[in-house]
Amino acid sequence: LVEMMELHQIEMYQPKKDLVYGGQNFRQNESIYIPVQQAQAGLVKAMFFEPTTFKDSLFYDISAWTMYHAFNLQHAKVEGGIAAQAKGNPVQSKDLNQAGSVSGKSDIGYYFAWSDYLAPAFLYQLQKAGLNTKVSLYPFTDPEGEQQMAGTIFVATQNQTLSPDALHARLENLTQRYPIQVQAATSGWNAPGPDLGSNDLVALKRPKVLLITGSGTRSYDVGEIWHLLDQRYQMEVSLIDVNQVGRSDLSRYNVIIMASGGYSSLNTESIRSWVQEGGTLICYQSAISWAISQKLTGARAKSRNNPAFPAYRPYAKVGQDRGAQVIGGAIFSAKLDLTHPLAFGYPSEDLALFRRGTLFLQNPNNIYAGPLRYGKDPMLTGYISEENLKTLSNSTSIVASGLGRGKVLCFADNTNFRAFWYGTNKLLANAIFFGAVLDRRTLE
Repeated sequence: LVEMMELHQIEMYQPKKDLVYGGQNFRQNESIYIPVQQAQAGLVKAMFFEPTTFKDSLFYDISAWTMYHAFNLQHAKVEGGIAAQAKGNPVQSKDLNQAGSVSGKSDIGYYFAWSDYLAPAFLYQLQKAGLNTKVSLYPFTDPEGEQQMAGTIFVATQNQTLSPDALHARLENLTQRYPIQVQAATSGWNAPGPDLGSNDLVALKRPKVLLITGSGTRSYDVGEIWHLLDQRYQMEVSLIDVNQVGRSDLSRYNVIIMASGGYSSLNTESIRSWVQEGGTLICYQSAISWAISQKLTGARAKSRNNPAFPAYRPYAKVGQDRGAQVIGGAIFSAKLDLTHPLAFGYPSEDLALFRRGTLFLQNPNNIYAGPLRYGKDPMLTGYISEENLKTLSNSTSIVASGLGRGKVLCFADNTNFRAFWYGTNKLLANAIFFGAVLDRRTLE
């Protein structure tokens, strides 16, 4: 976000001290203050504008793009005398760049938090090097008294393809590329929480990802997913045309991603057999409708509330009436179950989602299978009709299902919109890396 604003010559400042504002804590070294009164005032207002009322119900494109929601950042609108305390030294992106590090050598192992944006890239490079990795399903307090969250990644020193010295060197080398803080374990015993040798730390497999492309798929959505995995996470991804899937050896992959689109030409039985054998299928938006129709998922669509039209309506109003029911792009709030592996790495249960389209999902029958749910009043900013808002309320954004030995993970919302909606990227990363370890008792 800072880099983006810097490109547009927007002034930013570090607070003079830690602040408490609007019931929220803003630490000096982790916060920025952006005054509206500056040369780029118009752009600042546009970047952080949160409209909810509009003169018209028809939109050429999206109706909201608020930047702090896009990055899932804690925020507050500053008013009154607090500004004098908020405006400290100017901030530049180079001041915020933090180098990665390894705290020391360990004969036990190393661990790092999953909360960093590039943690998935770091983990993938470890797995690509043939290293065994594990994820902690529960939080723990390490011997230094530091709280480590669920989702912490552990790399044991022993039983690896690299010697202890080579493992340490590899970690140090990778921290020069990624800003990850790696902790050397001083003990395998933690209190409270699972020990590093506990069954609550489960082994992870290196993702071998197939992204289905071609006829029927939505190129925007495919491109957004491909960009995230290839450019940001630096993962190897195979792309296969939808018409070639039935003739391809799917056993080479353990994760298949279906972006939004139509899949009438897809060979269903090849996908079904692959999932039943233990694969993780990730379906986005309209791909969910296909998965439901083929009985690959327990997810269920939620019927929309229809507008209350009178008995007669002029012919010329049809375009306006239909257009008013389109969700071209708006922002909504949802609640995460932070104990769920699909939510690992998130510090708060509150998450801003970008939504396009009118596929709504019912809350699953299994109370553990919907880790991201909309509340009674989910509107943050943008346009949505009253009927669609009623339907969206108390629905779910993610449904995790089981099929044979595999998993089918359904995402009703685009977690990667136009490569600028950073805040929900980790949901896809979690599905890729942790989908296979989901407890079968929690699946729809």
